[in-house]
Amino acid sequence: MRYLMAVCLLMEVAGCARSPVAPSTDVSGVWIGLSSTALGAETFTFTVAQGGLLLSGAWSVVFSAAPSANQSGRLSGNVDLGAVLLTLTPDIQPNCNYVFNATLTTIAKMDGHLQTANCTTSSVESLELIKQ
Repeated sequence: MRYLMAVCLLMEVAGCARSPVAPSTDVSGVWIGLSSTALGAETFTFTVAQGGLLLSGAWSVVFSAAPSANQSGRLSGNVDLGAVLLTLTPDIQPNCNYVFNATLTTIAKMDGHLQTANCTTSSVESLELIKQ
């Protein structure tokens, strides 16, 4: 019994000492997504660079019916086991930041939700991105 407990304890300690495994899927590249809001159709473009689990890059959104609402900025985040979490920071402040929380459904598609962060108004929209 003592031997079994020692083996279990050793396995638990070894498991805690492991570092996260880098994802087998490379999410770097250009991703395009279409959505619709009260401002009309919008096209999102994410340009993502990946270093291990960390993501960085740039983003933009173009509103077909309201060009004055177009935005762009930088993105940062991480990917782990197919889960992608990005923070989008606009170049022009005081525009709202956004958080994109998604899941890779294939090596060229991610589905998720984009929501405002640190903002006086709250919005959440579904967004599907396709790798170009």
